[in-house]
Amino acid sequence: MNWSTSALQAFMRQTVYRMLPYATVAANGWGRYFTLQDAVDAGHKWIVVRSGTYEIASGPVTIADDDVMVEGAGYSTYFKSTGATGTLSFTGDRCVCKNLSVYNGPGGGGGGNSAFYSGGDDCFIFGVTVRDSDNIGLYVNGSRTLVLACRVITADSHGFYGDNSSDLSVWVANHSQGVDSNNGMTLASAANGSVMVANYAMSGYSDLSTGSTVANNEP
Repeated sequence: MNWSTSALQAFMRQTVYRMLPYATVAANGWGRYFTLQDAVDAGHKWIVVRSGTYEIASGPVTIADDDVMVEGAGYSTYFKSTGATGTLSFTGDRCVCKNLSVYNGPGGGGGGNSAFYSGGDDCFIFGVTVRDSDNIGLYVNGSRTLVLACRVITADSHGFYGDNSSDLSVWVANHSQGVDSNNGMTLASAANGSVMVANYAMSGYSDLSTGSTVANNEP
């Protein structure tokens, strides 16, 4: 499988998940669940999170099952970490996360404590905004993951980071600004065969991988 096939499969997966019944999370009580973690623990595969602020005191919310889609209402679906770890963590394969925002307050070390972490294979991340991460903004550690139209606004470490297991990942039309150290977008040494195009990273790019395409990015 090459990067183009994996990206297409990741994008189409959301269409398949929309055929499933969904559970609603709403901070104001107008949903089946008050928290995302409750909906995940109940075993739902398609979870719709309404607008609202969802505080996470001892995060991150962990989505460990395969084939789960979490869909927000856009920037107004706001997950805020008030603890010392990350905010959202997807570790299952073939997961989809789209249209929500993440604020990561007190930071920790390592990818699992990044504001947004995706560790499964064949995942799709779309329209996710990360603000004020005390560590890495959006961290990918799974193969064949598509990251599309996401934003990182201020992070203490890397903005977007593809770790050594993120081979054949595809990064398109993402935006990074306000990164205090390292680079706005980084591919680690074994993130081989990946594609990073049409992105914007104020702090620059770092490609340590082999056989990857990093082109047509700004500035």
